[in-house]
Amino acid sequence: MNWRVVTISSVVVLMVGGVGTTQTTRGDIRGRVVDEAGAMLPGVKVSLESPALIGTPDTVTDADGAFKFLVLPPGTYAATFSLAGYQIQQQPNIKVGIDTTVRLKVTMTPAFSDEIFVSAGSPLVNTSDTTVGIELSYDFYMDLPMARNYAAVAAVTPGSQDDLSGQTFYGSTGAENAYYIDGANTTEIEHGVQGMELNFEFIDEVQVKAGAYSAEYGHATGGLVNVITKSGGDEFHGDVFGYFDSDALRAPLSGEAEQGAVSDTSKTVGVVRSDYGADLGGYILKDRLWFFAAYDRVDNRDTNEVLEDYGAEVPGAPMAGEQFPWDETGNLFAFKLTWRPGANHSLSASIFGDPTTEEGARPIFAAPPTFYLGRRLTGGTDGAVNYDGVFGQNVVLSARYASHNQKLQWEGPGKALTGYFDFTDPFGNGSIAVGWEGVVSGWGGYPEEDFGRRQLNADVSWFVGNLGGNHELKLGAEYEDLQVIDIFTSSGPVGANVFHFNCIPDRQYCGENDEHEYYYRHLYRTNEIIDPENATPDDIVRRWAVDTPTENFAVYLQDRWRVATNLSLDLGVRWSRQKLYNGSGTVQMDIDDNWAPRLGFVWDFLGDGKSKVFGHWGYFYQSIPMNLVIEAFDGGWVTVRAYNFSDDEWDIQQAPPGGRRGPDASLTFAVLITSIRLHGVSTCRRQSSVRSTRSLRISLSG
Repeated sequence: MNWRVVTISSVVVLMVGGVGTTQTTRGDIRGRVVDEAGAMLPGVKVSLESPALIGTPDTVTDADGAFKFLVLPPGTYAATFSLAGYQIQQQPNIKVGIDTTVRLKVTMTPAFSDEIFVSAGSPLVNTSDTTVGIELSYDFYMDLPMARNYAAVAAVTPGSQDDLSGQTFYGSTGAENAYYIDGANTTEIEHGVQGMELNFEFIDEVQVKAGAYSAEYGHATGGLVNVITKSGGDEFHGDVFGYFDSDALRAPLSGEAEQGAVSDTSKTVGVVRSDYGADLGGYILKDRLWFFAAYDRVDNRDTNEVLEDYGAEVPGAPMAGEQFPWDETGNLFAFKLTWRPGANHSLSASIFGDPTTEEGARPIFAAPPTFYLGRRLTGGTDGAVNYDGVFGQNVVLSARYASHNQKLQWEGPGKALTGYFDFTDPFGNGSIAVGWEGVVSGWGGYPEEDFGRRQLNADVSWFVGNLGGNHELKLGAEYEDLQVIDIFTSSGPVGANVFHFNCIPDRQYCGENDEHEYYYRHLYRTNEIIDPENATPDDIVRRWAVDTPTENFAVYLQDRWRVATNLSLDLGVRWSRQKLYNGSGTVQMDIDDNWAPRLGFVWDFLGDGKSKVFGHWGYFYQSIPMNLVIEAFDGGWVTVRAYNFSDDEWDIQQAPPGGRRGPDASLTFAVLITSIRLHGVSTCRRQSSVRSTRSLRISLSG
């Protein structure tokens, strides 16, 4: 599938910050120091301080008055500039974001006193970046009225909407995004949605990129949500927090809104949302080794009220007005170590998780308790180890190992019982009932999942000057190993579900004298095509396990070329490959032709760092999600539908056909071999955009 998206827009920005392009977790500060006449000042000592930074690095401007600080953690910085014969100058409140390059131009004045000149500065537009998006700090998003989940901040990104699978950006779907936490790809493996939940107290910064990102990033044709968790510091700091919300605290509703969320068999009449926890950060070795730890207990409850007297037709089902809770309990946690083994090297290790239990009554009440009661266990534990090193003045090496894990498990009485599903319209409204007189229904079947992703990244950046301008060349490689174990188990002792239908003599065979009011379908799976008239329970496969691993490879080369002080180009190309394995462990498909060129420009047309016109063109490929791979390469089971006049779960044989009563009179069996065909192409999106941005400073006084 291909999409072409062309966007032309003019954007006035009130809150300005450079937006990065990849899962990179660091940023840079670069600049130039001049005197009042505009001449370059070499030998200026530049010192940097920040609560986010271990130690106090410093550097000296070169012959062109240029300086740079590389691979800085996101945070707010203060720079001090000093040179004999000139006033000491300080520039506070320098905001460094995720994969952001902040450019400074500092003018120093001759010293007439020992005073320190403090520059208030002004909001600057990142005039070297083409990415469309937004970057939000902890102080900003904590004041927003939104769900207690970091992905909720994507809703404030220009160009975003939402669909059933999540936030959408400029025409993509919610299942085409990618989610990163501390550089770890935490995107849900099966469907491509958000795969790890963290609350805001764990997070230092959230970056949302809606498009136009450079070649070092792939796996998505939609937006990118990049999260950096909090770190420790040279001072101990912490929080104790709690949040509570319920329908009792909300304003009264009227009309349809007063009815609450309505499903087929129930409506939600009560909602409670609460979480509470604590976090602590500090140092183990001052100026060397920091730590941060956090825990959050989540307790949510939905109370659902039954709409009709389902118990009148289904034995054990509830009656209208009865209320049942569905509870969600989460234990979110995070731990991070940050180590600075040397002046030019940093190492961080993070671990975070969201194990969650949901239990109670599922809101499907045209059924007995053995069907609607259950417990669902989800979540997992993820981690990342990140290294950044600066070698000399012009080479940066970054490397990462990360893992993402997700599991699904069901518990409840329905696992042990056969599923019985009634299509005879017992309530007179066309709805389906679960069970009937003389039988007690279970779930029919239930899934189990154990998915994992192992990720390796490495890239090297080389800064080259005086070659038709300044260049930041980056060469990188990525590898992902996805392990997919998907299990489906048919419930009950036999492994066959039973479906109940009205027998209509003009359409079906209902016996020699039309004596049967109902007929039944027995549905089950086998390894091979069989004769249903002679089927036995030994033919049935009750538990089907699919193991379809996948490998992703990528190599990219890009050049951020600063042609002039007011013109930058972003040039790059990315090649990616996806190897899909079938259930037998052999390569079923090898997609090795995903070439993704990326071209962008940024023009500071006024030359003041406050305005820019920028554009970008590129190809973007999304990795094939695993739900398609599971269905396509599972090994091919056979689904058998056998028809007879018995609702006995053990009576799985097809009844011999009788005399015809109409065009579809005789009972026949159907055999379906489940398969989905994938062709050797990935989802690709071609994107181009041209935009303009102007920074404004607004002052309100009265």
